[in-house]
Amino acid sequence: MSASQEAGYNGIHFNQVAHSWVRDVRVLNSDSAFYSWGMVFCTISGLEVASGNRGYDNGHRGIWLERGQDNLIVGFNFTTMMYHDMSVSFYEHSTAFVNGTGKVSASSTHVDDPADTCLIDVL
Repeated sequence: MSASQEAGYNGIHFNQVAHSWVRDVRVLNSDSAFYSWGMVFCTISGLEVASGNRGYDNGHRGIWLERGQDNLIVGFNFTTMMYHDMSVSFYEHSTAFVNGTGKVSASSTHVDDPADTCLIDVL
């Protein structure tokens, strides 16, 4: 099933945002909980990705980052499983995922050379 056919809606989308933050947000029943394109020097803390029971794929993308740099994703919690829980792609670099918990089962890097992604205490 393609991402555009998933049941649910998009949560937060940062497009070419710098020096910003998201703090203590719960995204419920999303197709994409947090998506960024070109985000730099940002902090996402306390993000919770949750859903009702919609089957194995309770959404498509949990946290998806591309074409950004120097970002911190900290204190996140997945209370559901997504098709892609955490992903970086398309030149995203120098990003850290720190102190993540929950049902994280599918972290991935995709096309076009994402680099220097750090995962620390992601359970």
